[in-house]
Amino acid sequence: MSKVFVPASIKDKAIRDTFLSIIKNVGDGSKPTISQYDPTISTPGSVGQLIYSEATNSIWMFVNSAWVKIIGSNGLNNATVFLYNKSTASSLSKTFSGDFTYTFATGALTGGTLNGWSTTPPSLSAGENLFVSLATASANATTDTIPTSEFSAPEIFSIAGLDGANTALITLYQVTSSNSAPSDPTGIFTYNFDTQSLTGGNLNGWSTSAPTVSQGQYSWIITASAFSSSNTDTIAASEFTPASRVGVPAANGAPGSDGDTGDTIITGKVYYGNLQSYSPSAPNATSWNINTSTFVGLTSNWSQNQPPVNVTDTSLREWSSFFTVTIDGSNNSQTISFTTPSGAIQVTDDIESDNYVAGTSGWQIQRDTGNAEFGAAAIRGQLTAGQIAANAITADKINVSSLDAISANLGSITVGSANIGSLAVQNVNLAGNAVSTAKILDNAVTQSSNVNFSTQSGAGPYIFATNISMPTSGDIIAIGTVIMFGSFPSSASVTMSLHMDGTLIQSVTGSGDTMSASSSFSGSKFVSAGTRTIFLYVSSITGVTNPSAKANLTVLRRFK
Repeated sequence: MSKVFVPASIKDKAIRDTFLSIIKNVGDGSKPTISQYDPTISTPGSVGQLIYSEATNSIWMFVNSAWVKIIGSNGLNNATVFLYNKSTASSLSKTFSGDFTYTFATGALTGGTLNGWSTTPPSLSAGENLFVSLATASANATTDTIPTSEFSAPEIFSIAGLDGANTALITLYQVTSSNSAPSDPTGIFTYNFDTQSLTGGNLNGWSTSAPTVSQGQYSWIITASAFSSSNTDTIAASEFTPASRVGVPAANGAPGSDGDTGDTIITGKVYYGNLQSYSPSAPNATSWNINTSTFVGLTSNWSQNQPPVNVTDTSLREWSSFFTVTIDGSNNSQTISFTTPSGAIQVTDDIESDNYVAGTSGWQIQRDTGNAEFGAAAIRGQLTAGQIAANAITADKINVSSLDAISANLGSITVGSANIGSLAVQNVNLAGNAVSTAKILDNAVTQSSNVNFSTQSGAGPYIFATNISMPTSGDIIAIGTVIMFGSFPSSASVTMSLHMDGTLIQSVTGSGDTMSASSSFSGSKFVSAGTRTIFLYVSSITGVTNPSAKANLTVLRRFK
């Protein structure tokens, strides 16, 4: 090719160079043309033909029966569009309709019929819920058309609620060998905000990962927005935008020039040569010697070497300053900074008082173990039991007026006399005739029994009964618990009651999921000698799926 035509209207050097390279590869310098606007689907062309668009400063090539932008501003605009409404209801349908137009530059949504919905959140009154429906605008133009079907099902986003909402922009990718858009995904998908994963539905060849695009292949994307106050969101396939072609790989360009060398950063610490009780001024330096890794012109008495240790006077401190040296990669200029000096007491061994004698006087803190010995100590915090040696506290060290706080196994004790408010005894050995009838108050003898009943199931009623033998007349005290099992919708109900010797003592009717908790009953009745029946009764089981119950009865018999 002897001559290559480059239109004079292409002012940008990068565009001109790329244009020239493409023309040379095509092999025909007579084909490129100048157009005031971008080519459209109706613009005629032949394979390999080039057009330069003055409107967008871009180069287009005719490939596989279509014009493809191969250089220029071809970015894809993306935005999530929100519509808001309010209601006292717990759910709300999409009452808006039609096709909407979203302008990326202004964020304005026009067209369609909002029918009570708005692009800004309305103010809420007490009892009202804020609903939101969203869609994704995605186009390589300044606007995008969004049909009503792309908006998600409305969800509650209560301003007064404690939980916020999760949002995410989901992008799916696919590569094809033709210029025709691939088929859309189908079905219902679930997006997990915690794992950022998309499951369910049928992707139909789409992927959540950006693929590798080879020469001559077409890259496509579709997007949808996930929005939910929980950690997952359900997304219908219709919520994804139409497929957008994001480019066709062009021929490789010329290698670029080498970039600038990166900056070199060096950090470390310098020390003041004298140990003293007050802070010296911050150091400075003229430069950093790369070969020797040392400073040039460092402030007098400052060094990269730590001064000798002196522990005879703890008022004298070692002073140090951290430094940062930044060497510019493009011109080797240096920037040096030092921090404000900080002082520290030098400790290289155990520290102790002047009068320390092990086990006798003074104090010591061991540096390697952390153990300490003190003549006396006032502990403001808590001293844990693990810090007290076993058998270290003897009886002669205890002198109290009351042992109310003690809970312990005291073993064998000899007591001259005792005033006991409440006494629980496992085994009592009494001498013969030690307790006479006159010493027993009425109802002073209490016998207890406990019954754990087996689980009963089915439509009911359930009867959990036990018989009690009374040697003499007295009081029967019954304490019972019923636990219901099954599935309890709000319409379900169950009646439970406690009966003693033919008398209804207590009854309760539960409804809804409150029945899943245990119900407790208690009561008493004076009876004469003989056998008495006590039972828990579960009846009128209505609306419960797979009902069952178990019960427990504790019976106390009090008599003389």
